[in-house]
Amino acid sequence: MQPTDDHNSTETIGTQHYILGVIEVTQQDPDLVTAKVLKSYRTIHLNDLLMPYVQESPKVVRQPSTPGIDGQIIISEDHTTLTGDNVLAFIDKGRNDNLEVGQQYDLYRQQKSDSGAIMPPISMGTFIVLHTEENTSTVVITDAVNNIERGERFRTPVE
Repeated sequence: MQPTDDHNSTETIGTQHYILGVIEVTQQDPDLVTAKVLKSYRTIHLNDLLMPYVQESPKVVRQPSTPGIDGQIIISEDHTTLTGDNVLAFIDKGRNDNLEVGQQYDLYRQQKSDSGAIMPPISMGTFIVLHTEENTSTVVITDAVNNIERGERFRTPVE
């Protein structure tokens, strides 16, 4: 996939790697590499790109959330308009913001009244951080009380 841009910015946030499967190189010649497909998560096509496989633990240990975090959903993994429970998404915070795998954050929506007054935030659900990069992270939405859209806000859980 091409770099994903923040819809409120002209700067590139990052490049999405859409994992199609896992292969094992079985033979390597000067002009040809032969590989065996070990796992396929989606349809693999001729000319799809390769990258090194890094196995991550399927277990995610809960970690305390970083205080003072406030950010937004960049987009869902499949670039769908609406997302819900058990959907992967990308957020605009990462290691530079002290996010860690296993942290949980609250999704919320800030609305204005007809008169323009800012209303109290509406809770939209929660997510857990699965993977972090410098400025972005991959999350799984664990509880969605409504559809979660691109640009939805999140914050450190309010205690």
